[in-house]
Amino acid sequence: MYKFIEMLFGICRLRKVNKKMTIYSDNKKIQNAKSKLWAFYFPISKIIFCCLLLIFIFLPLLLFSAEAWEHYNKAWEAIKNEKFSEAKANLENAIQKDQKNHAYHRDMGWLHYEKLNQPEKGLLYLKAAEALKNDDALLYLYMGNAYSKLKKTDNALNS
Repeated sequence: MYKFIEMLFGICRLRKVNKKMTIYSDNKKIQNAKSKLWAFYFPISKIIFCCLLLIFIFLPLLLFSAEAWEHYNKAWEAIKNEKFSEAKANLENAIQKDQKNHAYHRDMGWLHYEKLNQPEKGLLYLKAAEALKNDDALLYLYMGNAYSKLKKTDNALNS
């Protein structure tokens, strides 16, 4: 066990010469140990890297519809450029492609009550988003704003 630890971590090792302890460097053994370690850990690191790629890059692509995500991004670009009818069309396409994503419904509701001045229709989308996921703080902020535009302050305070 001592020799294994010495090969792995030691730059110097102790050697008995005439009942004295002297330190000398053993570069060849250290180099051998490093190459053995590299040969052992390199395939493992490849496996770990591939697993991380799957988790962080490919898994989100499987969970989200790429076409819906593209429409969602186009909608926000249109909102930045104040092209609200184009944004509405893109969000509708995103909702058609992926009906279970609450963010598309939430942002469609925001677009209706904030930019298109249609708080009743916006509230319908916000309620649909709440049915899909009810722990989104931004959703409740939007619902409160939509209710306040409709002059329903009791509902605004409760949401």
